Amino acid sequence: MIRLVKSVRSSNLLLSKQIVEEIEAKVITHFKYEQEALKGTNLPAFIEFLLQNIHGNLDFEEAYRLFMEELDLLIKRLSELVAAAKNTKNILEQLKALSIEVEDGQLLGYESCNILATYIHGSKCNS
Repeated sequence: MIRLVKSVRSSNLLLSKQIVEEIEAKVITHFKYEQEALKGTNLPAFIEFLLQNIHGNLDFEEAYRLFMEELDLLIKRLSELVAAAKNTKNILEQLKALSIEVEDGQLLGYESCNILATYIHGSKCNS
């Protein structure tokens, strides 16, 4: 990616296109079945942004730095969501131990049927 940023900065369109082809080949290999995940990283949009602005007066290193910061934050947010999902069973057990009536479930994607969210609704039992 750094090579792409440097080639765009130097307005080397031929080299930039070669690097994009290399990146696309790697992306196809690693994200063959996860195109939505790839879009979620904004990598395709970032590459397109670099190529569209190859002759512009932009600070490409700064754009790359900002992209990588955003990607790092995305990874952290997703890691937190995974950790929370893995902790759902423990949360349910703790709530039930406190005599809290619990309803839980999952929301699934319409087309993919992948789990989009887990919900827990609790209310204190009156005994």
